[in-house]
Amino acid sequence: MGTSVDIIAVMFADVAGSTTLYEQLGDTQANRIIDDVLNMMSEVTVKNSGTVVKTIGDEVMCVFKTADQALTAASIIQEMLKKRPTENGFKIRVRIGFHLGQALVRDDGDVFGDAVNVAARVAGIAQGNQIITTKETVDTLNPFLRSNCREFDRIQLKGKSEETIISEVVWETDDVTRMSTMVNFINAKPVAKQLHLKYLEKEMILSPDSPVITLGRGPQCDFIINSSHASRMHARIEFRRGKFVIIDQSTNGTFVKNDDGKEVYLRREELPLLGSGVITLGMNLQQDNPHQLYFSV
Repeated sequence: MGTSVDIIAVMFADVAGSTTLYEQLGDTQANRIIDDVLNMMSEVTVKNSGTVVKTIGDEVMCVFKTADQALTAASIIQEMLKKRPTENGFKIRVRIGFHLGQALVRDDGDVFGDAVNVAARVAGIAQGNQIITTKETVDTLNPFLRSNCREFDRIQLKGKSEETIISEVVWETDDVTRMSTMVNFINAKPVAKQLHLKYLEKEMILSPDSPVITLGRGPQCDFIINSSHASRMHARIEFRRGKFVIIDQSTNGTFVKNDDGKEVYLRREELPLLGSGVITLGMNLQQDNPHQLYFSV
């Protein structure tokens, strides 16, 4: 059997929470739903010049000639699932990962090699409703599609000496709105003279001349947040270009909400702190969280 070496985009997409789906709806109905979703994902793949390599359980493996095709297909899949009604209260979600790289393609259509391994690892990082890829893949996208990607994380892949930069594809309208909000924050006029922080009984006041401070649950942090959801070294705050900026460096991310109601989620990202509001480490503001850090500028 012959084998060729090609540069292709390998994509994995699987139904998140399928175990719970079977438990709640039973085998027959769950099987029907998963089959419907797999068929839909396969059809979208073919319509976007892709090829379905195989389906395994609740997962489909596809290949495309370009990363543009893979991202387009992935986004369409997520949009179609977003519009799909719930099944007895269960919302179907899919997690998708893809990577463009070198792979071995056999005459029978099976694919294996480095690109497959990286794509599978990336897909394993994704959560329901997410599309994850690598920076190496993002760099090959056309400018418009590339603008919808943001750096998400760094991981160490087996067999690779350097960390791999992971990016998330922003496909939802809410995400686009959030990114616009971040741009508005960043472009705001520099007016910061002093930053006041308050957590439980502890308070701290920072001036433009203050050194960078760190936030987290580790004893080495300047401002210790005693929350199990916070990383040991979760985030830092520094004064830059007339603004106090919070920089997330955590696993679970940082949530910032201004008094005007605008909420922003940061993960390995940064945001100027303007006006007044609340910061939570690793938990969103809708959850019951006593570990809220209040700020005012």
